[in-house]
Amino acid sequence: MSVSAEARADEPFPKPDTERREEAEDAAFRAFAVGSVLAAVPFGVGSVMTTSSHEQSTQNAGVYTLQTGLFVAPFVSHAMVGEYKRGLLFSIAPAVGSGSMAVLLAMNPDAVSHASLETQRSYYFMIVASVLGGGVGVVDTLFHPSREPSREPPRTQGSLHIAPILSPGNYGLSVGGAL
Repeated sequence: MSVSAEARADEPFPKPDTERREEAEDAAFRAFAVGSVLAAVPFGVGSVMTTSSHEQSTQNAGVYTLQTGLFVAPFVSHAMVGEYKRGLLFSIAPAVGSGSMAVLLAMNPDAVSHASLETQRSYYFMIVASVLGGGVGVVDTLFHPSREPSREPPRTQGSLHIAPILSPGNYGLSVGGAL
């Protein structure tokens, strides 16, 4: 077990890397859980609204509801572990799917229940893009600990160093390291 040489202002004693790693894993799991709920609950509510109503306005509101959770979830889950830019990046695909769906429903308000085959394919493609984009974005939060930089110095055990030697009249290789 090694102890980090750097101390943070909020920590009187530096924590070992194993504790930092465990904290990062716990934070990643909490972020994944929150992101999953943020994606699943609006998706479920929106799906029920869309499928259980015969009114066009309620069906469209259901589509907007289910799409909203899918593009908010990746951002919120990544923000919980401090990866705001990554969260925005993973929110792009669901946001494009949601925006495209808004345009489709504005141009063809009865697209949910009475649309041409081409419109139905577009509709399903937009939902699939949002589901996959949002799902991948939320699952990506679980990999946060592996992106967290280690505070341990790099290990040199078992490494080999080879360097060229070049000078007037001399040339060769220098070989060294810990074997």
